[in-house]
Amino acid sequence: MVFNSIEYFVFLLAVLLFLSVFSAWDKRYILLVASIIFYGFWKPIYLWLLFGSTVVDFIASQAISKSTLPTRRKKILYSSLLINVSILCYFKYYLALEITNSGIKNAFFGLDYILPLGISFYTFQTMGYTIDVYRRQAEPTKSIISLAVFASFFPQLIAGPIERFTYLMPQLKGKVIWKSENYLKGIRWVLVALFKKCVIVDRLDAYVSPVYADLENQNSLSIILATYLFAFQVYCDFSAYTSIARGSAALIGIELSENFKRPFFANSMRDFWKRWHMSFFRWLKDYIYLPLGGRKSWKTNVVIIFLISGIWHGLSWNFLLWGLVNALILISENAIQKRFPQFNFLPKKLEKWFLHVYVFHFFCVGLLLFRSESIADVHLIFQILLSGNFEFSDLHWGIGGSRYEMVVVLFSILCLLICEYYQESRGYFWEQLPRNTKTIIYYLLILGILIWGWFDDTSFIYFEF
Repeated sequence: MVFNSIEYFVFLLAVLLFLSVFSAWDKRYILLVASIIFYGFWKPIYLWLLFGSTVVDFIASQAISKSTLPTRRKKILYSSLLINVSILCYFKYYLALEITNSGIKNAFFGLDYILPLGISFYTFQTMGYTIDVYRRQAEPTKSIISLAVFASFFPQLIAGPIERFTYLMPQLKGKVIWKSENYLKGIRWVLVALFKKCVIVDRLDAYVSPVYADLENQNSLSIILATYLFAFQVYCDFSAYTSIARGSAALIGIELSENFKRPFFANSMRDFWKRWHMSFFRWLKDYIYLPLGGRKSWKTNVVIIFLISGIWHGLSWNFLLWGLVNALILISENAIQKRFPQFNFLPKKLEKWFLHVYVFHFFCVGLLLFRSESIADVHLIFQILLSGNFEFSDLHWGIGGSRYEMVVVLFSILCLLICEYYQESRGYFWEQLPRNTKTIIYYLLILGILIWGWFDDTSFIYFEF
């Protein structure tokens, strides 16, 4: 049940209806049932993984809270983390690697192996809860229902944002508080997300995928253009998922964390990673980077964090290299900023745009590794780029053979960037707009989706992780 499908919105309306009809009930029970249906719609057999992780962390958190011996508390925590990480590694890496190497089918209940959706996200979320209990930063819940709802809340179950127990759990308790501003905010987020996904992302994929699937017949210019477009594809795709998650939750009166904050308007790569997949990198900072010493061993810890980030995306050399390259970019940038603290060789207005362009291009360097299927592809890509073949005559400007589709997607990206620029420079300008202007924008979004939208029910990129 993907977010950009009719099934999902029928499901969401049914959840809202049940919450409205049974408004006197504690919403945890309805949300838990809804989350089970949502996840079970894809593959019911993997529900045991989701709730198995929940049970492990529930038992561990209770045992940690009851123990006063530091060594015993630490042993319980490490046992919980070991179980969670072992399950994650087995299902995300070991089985996939075995099947890739041997070509055999997974004998798990006689089913073909499919990566359990959201396993990386909900595992990190429940581990974070147990660590917070160990640190005495969160009170352990006495209700396994509460922890199950926290782990499985359907809007953010598959691809985040990864939430802290102390932030999300209080919102999941009690009755639904219906507010008109929540409806309007939720609808706006969902409409913007559908525009990104149906109008921009799926069109871009129709251009990017054929280029990367046929690298041998590409020139330098076509790979550069495909990588530029993939940067917008992966950003719009992941931010669209987050927006639908936040919009769906807002309709229920729950506010999820912001996960993307206009990353292409960052002034440095360090600033970029503070704006990109914010909940994930916040998790890495709080639970790995700071315990390792933070800035005391900054270079080493940055490398460790980005290598973990690479492995989190998948156990392949290109993801490891992606993590290492991004760490080296950050370390180099930090060294240059220390050596040349005053960046004043350009006028102030041009300096800001130069930095935006610099950030975008170094992000794209990482994407060359991220999008490649193997190290052999990475080697081939850099061979082509260094060949200097920039023949415009060999470049395909159309999407699916149509230049009109390319014009549509480029115009849509331009509109998106203009909106984000105003939001970046003027803050939350939406609240300052007249009501009639907001209404017009709502209708334009709906019209754009209906006229230009591609409705193929394609899944989101981060469903793979």
